[in-house]
Amino acid sequence: MPRRTAAAGAVLLASSLAVACSSAAGTSTAGGSPAAGSQGTAVANQARQRVAVAFWQLDGSLGHGIESTGGLGRFAACTNQAAGRMVYGIEAAVQPAGSTKPGLAAFTASLLHGFAATGWRLRHAGAGSYAASGSGLSVQLRVFSDSGGPGGSLTVQSGCVNAGSAAHQILADYGGDQTDQYPQGDVSARPVPTTFPTPGE
Repeated sequence: MPRRTAAAGAVLLASSLAVACSSAAGTSTAGGSPAAGSQGTAVANQARQRVAVAFWQLDGSLGHGIESTGGLGRFAACTNQAAGRMVYGIEAAVQPAGSTKPGLAAFTASLLHGFAATGWRLRHAGAGSYAASGSGLSVQLRVFSDSGGPGGSLTVQSGCVNAGSAAHQILADYGGDQTDQYPQGDVSARPVPTTFPTPGE
């Protein structure tokens, strides 16, 4: 199971989720009724597991010559939503492997081709951005190029789920730099959380 730990990328992930949360309004996969504590934890954990499965599928599709840095996952409150509603997302950086640096177009095409093979056909969604959604999940790819060559970030996110009274504690557990880690070295095993993390783990 991915372990929660402090991670420098958590601030970036939190910012990414905060922006994406507003677009997830009305996409709850948990129904509209507030969940009791234990039920809310189960609802949140189910969302996390579904995101993790999709992330590993996409991560495993990276073609020859492309690698990810592994994923960071966390919960965040849905913006402009009632209390108790949260979203879970995993973000990973993607980059060319080795010393050969392809052009941005070739790099992007390779990523999109691999993702399509998993059933996620991302469409252009603005400058350097590609996105798709389905089955209560959304996937976004952002690409860029600088003096070091092309790179990008992959984000897989749930819709807003209603964790009810459990949300406050869950969000507190993921406060600061706390994240779930999905190490690149585990790509073959593809571990998916089966229980909710214990505070202070």
